[in-house]
Amino acid sequence: MAVSATPERHRVLVVLDEGITSGSLRPALAAAGAASHDDIHIVAPAITSRLRQWFGDIDQGRANAALRLEQCLDVLRREGISATGAVGDTSPRQAIADELRIAPADTIVMLHPVSDLVGHRQVDAIAPVTHVAVAPAGDVVALYAPEEVLGIAA
Repeated sequence: MAVSATPERHRVLVVLDEGITSGSLRPALAAAGAASHDDIHIVAPAITSRLRQWFGDIDQGRANAALRLEQCLDVLRREGISATGAVGDTSPRQAIADELRIAPADTIVMLHPVSDLVGHRQVDAIAPVTHVAVAPAGDVVALYAPEEVLGIAA
C-alpha cells in the first residue's frame, strides 16, 4: 500500500493585532512556522480604548478590525493560501477563547507591532502560542515562543 505524500495539515489560529499590515502577514506566518498548506484562521480583535469599552462604543474598533482582516485575507488568497477569518471580541484573550470554542487550533500565532514587543499580551491557551513582532516595514523582528503551554478550558 502506498503512503500518501500529502503534508500533514495543522490548524493555525492567527491573532491579528493593531498595527499589523497585510503585507507583513505572510513573512510573519513563515517565521512562526506556518506552512501554506495549513488551515489558517485569522481573528482580528476589535481593539478599542477602555473609555469606549466603558460606554459600549465598540463600533469603530469592529470596523477597524474588519478592514484589517479583509485586507489580510485578500493578500493570502492572492498568494493561493486558503484562509478564513472573523472579527473577535475587544479583548484579544477573549477573542482567542471564543475562536478555540468554535474549532481547536494546533498552534496560535500572535502578531504584534514591534512597539509592543516588550508588553505583548499574556494569553492562556490550550495550544502553543508563538509571538511574532513585526516592524512597520513588514519585516519580522523577533520571535518569542514560550516553552510551556498554559491551559484554560476552551
